[in-house]
Amino acid sequence: AELGPEGNLLFFFLVQSLKPVFENLAGEWRGAFKELSWNEGFCPFCGGFSGMGEIRAEGRRFLHCLLCGTEWEFPRLQCPYCRSQDPERHSYFQVEGETENRVDVCQACRHYLKTVDSRDLEGPLDFEVEDYLTLHLDHIAQEEGYLRPEKLFVEVQ
Repeated sequence: AELGPEGNLLFFFLVQSLKPVFENLAGEWRGAFKELSWNEGFCPFCGGFSGMGEIRAEGRRFLHCLLCGTEWEFPRLQCPYCRSQDPERHSYFQVEGETENRVDVCQACRHYLKTVDSRDLEGPLDFEVEDYLTLHLDHIAQEEGYLRPEKLFVEVQ
């Protein structure tokens, strides 16, 4: 159902008010998830969709939950949304001069994931801040017809 502008704003503030609770709980359980082999594109702790990706040393890819702060390793050549592994259906684009930021796109499901290549960056990243700093990439991806998941959480069936 469409919430409209007022409903979207209310939902945003509701989510923001719950973030510290989710982050705190996830922090307490984070050690248990380090050993977990998780091959899903949604958060193993809260079920939220992956909000950002990260490429680390040796080209390893990690997904980051923007709701609780959990991170998990995920296959680099797989779409976190539809799980397609067809290399012909995956690509990415970058904005000139922004070598650390890119947008991974999947032709199979038409979704995208903003990704930070942190191999040449120093210090820890705040992925919630990175998400806001790269809003222009959302605009470009959406202009090209790609989507971010509309829902915050995966639906349990």
